[in-house]
Amino acid sequence: MATIHLKNITKSFNTGDGTQLHVLKDISFSVEAGSFVCLLGPSGSGKSVTLNLIGGLLKADSGELIIEEEGRKPRLGFVFQNHRLLPWALVKDNIDFVMAPSVKRQQRQKIIDSVLTMVGLREFKNYYPHQISGGMQQRVAIARAFSIQPDILLMDEPFSSLDEITARDMRAELIRLWTETRKTILFVTHDIAEACYLAQKIIIFTPKPTVICHEIPIPTPFPRRYGSDDLFEMEKIVMQAFEEGMSRSSW
Repeated sequence: MATIHLKNITKSFNTGDGTQLHVLKDISFSVEAGSFVCLLGPSGSGKSVTLNLIGGLLKADSGELIIEEEGRKPRLGFVFQNHRLLPWALVKDNIDFVMAPSVKRQQRQKIIDSVLTMVGLREFKNYYPHQISGGMQQRVAIARAFSIQPDILLMDEPFSSLDEITARDMRAELIRLWTETRKTILFVTHDIAEACYLAQKIIIFTPKPTVICHEIPIPTPFPRRYGSDDLFEMEKIVMQAFEEGMSRSSW
């Protein structure tokens, strides 16, 4: 199983007026193999930039990024806020699209059936995305990410566009899949309740530029229940840490 280590990562972007926008400043944290970690912070705090650096979509200005997997380069799966399904392709073809050309046709069909069964959508494989609900579309996106057999799953606010009832169902489904597969998951969110429900550890980001103000373990055992005293107490602890970090970062 794969681990992630960031050491003193800094990232800036050039702006239109020739100045530098400093986004990340000396970010350091680790994600242990098989763990579920949430990056929590407000919009613009660099959470997605960090995820894109880990995913190889961006390059850091300085610092060290180490992704370790025994004997080979780890495979990364992505799930974004928008499901990014191809609207003209069937559900099964959206999954087939991301698989390597070297995977033989018979094996591809087995993988498609397996991942759609895993998310409870095998009977919908011949549907188009517009024919299924938003929650089902996100489940297809998760199945697509699992189809490449990732070592690490990078998830960027995948449930933020869903209504709360559907989002709760999706969070429970994600925990079930993580419990079964023990993939290493790094999940971006700005929702404290969501982070406390999902994560084994929460890393709190504060902006201007982003620094990490707290790393908070969530010891509540799975499965977790909304409204429980344990989760309520954890939400208060995380909220206090978040407010402290924001007050310190407003310089």
